[in-house]
Amino acid sequence: MEDNLTALSIAEQNLISKAILLLINQYPELPSGVKASWQYVDDKNPLAVFSQQGAVKLVEYLCMPGEDVFDGQFPFFILYRCKPTSVAQRMSKQNILDGLGEWIEHQEYPALTGGRTITAIERTTTSSLVGRLEDGSEEYQCNFNLTYEKR
Repeated sequence: MEDNLTALSIAEQNLISKAILLLINQYPELPSGVKASWQYVDDKNPLAVFSQQGAVKLVEYLCMPGEDVFDGQFPFFILYRCKPTSVAQRMSKQNILDGLGEWIEHQEYPALTGGRTITAIERTTTSSLVGRLEDGSEEYQCNFNLTYEKR
Protein backbone atom coordinates (compact mmCIF):
# COMPACT_ATOMS: atom_id res chain seq x y z
CA MET A 1 0.00 0.00 0.00
CA GLU A 2 1.30 3.44 -0.86
CA ASP A 3 2.30 5.65 2.07
CA ASN A 4 -0.23 8.35 1.18
CA LEU A 5 -3.27 6.02 1.21
CA THR A 6 -5.23 5.53 4.43
CA ALA A 7 -6.50 2.05 5.25
CA LEU A 8 -10.26 1.68 5.63
CA SER A 9 -11.33 1.28 9.24
CA ILE A 10 -12.51 -2.09 10.48
CA ALA A 11 -16.03 -0.65 10.75
CA GLU A 12 -15.90 0.42 7.08
CA GLN A 13 -14.63 -2.98 6.01
CA ASN A 14 -17.33 -4.78 8.01
CA LEU A 15 -20.06 -2.67 6.43
CA ILE A 16 -18.79 -3.36 2.90
CA SER A 17 -18.32 -7.08 3.66
CA LYS A 18 -21.95 -7.44 4.69
CA ALA A 19 -23.13 -5.70 1.50
CA ILE A 20 -21.03 -8.03 -0.67
CA LEU A 21 -22.42 -11.14 1.06
CA LEU A 22 -25.97 -9.84 0.70
CA LEU A 23 -25.45 -9.26 -3.01
CA ILE A 24 -23.78 -12.61 -3.74
CA ASN A 25 -26.46 -14.56 -1.91
CA GLN A 26 -29.07 -13.00 -4.21
CA TYR A 27 -27.50 -14.61 -7.29
CA PRO A 28 -30.33 -16.68 -8.78
CA GLU A 29 -28.05 -19.32 -10.34
CA LEU A 30 -26.39 -20.48 -7.11
CA PRO A 31 -26.65 -24.26 -6.80
CA SER A 32 -29.50 -25.40 -4.58
CA GLY A 33 -28.71 -24.97 -0.89
CA VAL A 34 -25.50 -22.99 -1.48
CA LYS A 35 -25.05 -19.66 0.29
CA ALA A 36 -21.86 -17.66 0.48
CA SER A 37 -20.09 -17.53 3.83
CA TRP A 38 -17.46 -15.09 5.03
CA GLN A 39 -13.84 -16.28 4.84
CA TYR A 40 -14.72 -19.93 5.49
CA VAL A 41 -15.12 -22.80 3.05
CA ASP A 42 -15.65 -26.51 3.62
CA ASP A 43 -17.70 -29.33 2.08
CA LYS A 44 -20.95 -27.97 3.54
CA ASN A 45 -20.12 -24.32 2.76
CA PRO A 46 -18.49 -24.48 -0.69
CA LEU A 47 -18.76 -20.78 -1.54
CA ALA A 48 -17.00 -18.04 0.41
CA VAL A 49 -15.95 -14.43 0.13
CA PHE A 50 -12.49 -13.41 1.32
CA SER A 51 -11.16 -9.91 1.82
CA GLN A 52 -7.78 -8.99 0.38
CA GLN A 53 -5.16 -6.44 1.29
CA GLY A 54 -5.65 -3.00 -0.19
CA ALA A 55 -8.89 -1.78 1.42
CA VAL A 56 -8.05 1.93 1.33
CA LYS A 57 -9.30 5.44 0.90
CA LEU A 58 -8.28 6.28 -2.66
CA VAL A 59 -9.13 9.98 -2.42
CA GLU A 60 -9.89 11.96 0.73
CA TYR A 61 -11.72 15.27 0.36
CA LEU A 62 -11.33 18.39 2.47
CA CYS A 63 -14.50 19.02 4.40
CA MET A 64 -15.83 20.35 7.69
CA PRO A 65 -14.05 19.15 10.84
CA GLY A 66 -15.43 15.80 11.95
CA GLU A 67 -16.65 14.82 8.47
CA ASP A 68 -15.07 11.89 6.67
CA VAL A 69 -15.58 12.21 2.90
CA PHE A 70 -13.69 9.88 0.57
CA ASP A 71 -13.64 7.42 -2.32
CA GLY A 72 -12.64 3.95 -1.20
CA GLN A 73 -11.83 0.53 -2.56
CA PHE A 74 -12.32 -2.94 -1.13
CA PRO A 75 -10.62 -5.80 -2.99
CA PHE A 76 -12.02 -9.28 -2.41
CA PHE A 77 -12.24 -12.70 -3.99
CA ILE A 78 -14.83 -15.43 -4.18
CA LEU A 79 -13.71 -19.03 -3.70
CA TYR A 80 -15.81 -21.98 -4.84
CA ARG A 81 -14.96 -25.53 -3.76
CA CYS A 82 -16.36 -28.41 -5.77
CA LYS A 83 -15.63 -32.04 -6.56
CA PRO A 84 -15.90 -32.55 -10.32
CA THR A 85 -15.34 -36.02 -11.74
CA SER A 86 -14.99 -35.14 -15.43
CA VAL A 87 -13.81 -32.35 -17.69
CA ALA A 88 -17.44 -31.41 -18.43
CA GLN A 89 -18.24 -31.14 -14.70
CA ARG A 90 -15.05 -29.16 -14.10
CA MET A 91 -16.03 -26.66 -16.78
CA SER A 92 -19.60 -26.49 -15.49
CA LYS A 93 -18.46 -25.81 -11.92
CA GLN A 94 -16.03 -23.12 -13.06
CA ASN A 95 -18.83 -21.56 -15.12
CA ILE A 96 -20.87 -21.10 -11.93
CA LEU A 97 -18.20 -18.75 -10.62
CA ASP A 98 -17.76 -17.00 -13.98
CA GLY A 99 -21.52 -16.48 -14.21
CA LEU A 100 -21.63 -15.10 -10.69
CA GLY A 101 -18.81 -12.69 -11.51
CA GLU A 102 -20.52 -11.40 -14.62
CA TRP A 103 -23.85 -11.08 -12.78
CA ILE A 104 -22.27 -9.08 -9.91
CA GLU A 105 -20.83 -6.53 -12.32
CA HIS A 106 -24.27 -5.73 -13.75
CA GLN A 107 -26.47 -5.61 -10.66
CA GLU A 108 -28.07 -2.78 -8.80
CA TYR A 109 -25.86 -2.56 -5.75
CA PRO A 110 -27.27 -2.81 -2.23
CA ALA A 111 -27.93 0.43 -0.36
CA LEU A 112 -25.35 1.36 2.25
CA THR A 113 -25.68 3.58 5.30
CA GLY A 114 -23.99 6.82 6.28
CA GLY A 115 -23.84 8.46 2.85
CA ARG A 116 -21.98 5.53 1.29
CA THR A 117 -22.73 4.40 -2.28
CA ILE A 118 -21.15 1.51 -4.16
CA THR A 119 -20.00 2.91 -7.51
CA ALA A 120 -18.66 -0.29 -9.11
CA ILE A 121 -17.75 -3.91 -8.59
CA GLU A 122 -15.34 -5.13 -11.23
CA ARG A 123 -13.68 -8.48 -11.81
CA THR A 124 -9.92 -8.15 -11.82
CA THR A 125 -9.42 -11.78 -12.95
CA THR A 126 -11.45 -14.52 -14.54
CA SER A 127 -12.07 -17.59 -12.42
CA SER A 128 -9.24 -20.08 -12.27
CA LEU A 129 -8.21 -23.22 -10.48
CA VAL A 130 -6.19 -22.30 -7.38
CA GLY A 131 -5.93 -25.65 -5.64
CA ARG A 132 -6.66 -29.36 -5.60
CA LEU A 133 -7.22 -31.12 -2.31
CA GLU A 134 -6.32 -34.70 -1.44
CA ASP A 135 -9.99 -35.75 -1.45
CA GLY A 136 -10.36 -34.71 -5.11
CA SER A 137 -11.99 -31.37 -4.40
CA GLU A 138 -10.93 -28.38 -6.45
CA GLU A 139 -11.03 -24.70 -5.55
CA TYR A 140 -11.73 -21.97 -8.07
CA GLN A 141 -11.20 -18.29 -7.37
CA CYS A 142 -12.26 -15.03 -8.99
CA ASN A 143 -10.92 -11.63 -7.82
CA PHE A 144 -12.89 -8.38 -7.63
CA ASN A 145 -12.49 -4.76 -6.65
CA LEU A 146 -15.38 -2.83 -5.14
CA THR A 147 -15.23 0.95 -5.24
CA TYR A 148 -17.51 3.24 -3.29
CA GLU A 149 -17.90 6.78 -2.11
CA LYS A 150 -18.77 8.24 1.25
CA ARG A 151 -20.30 11.71 1.06
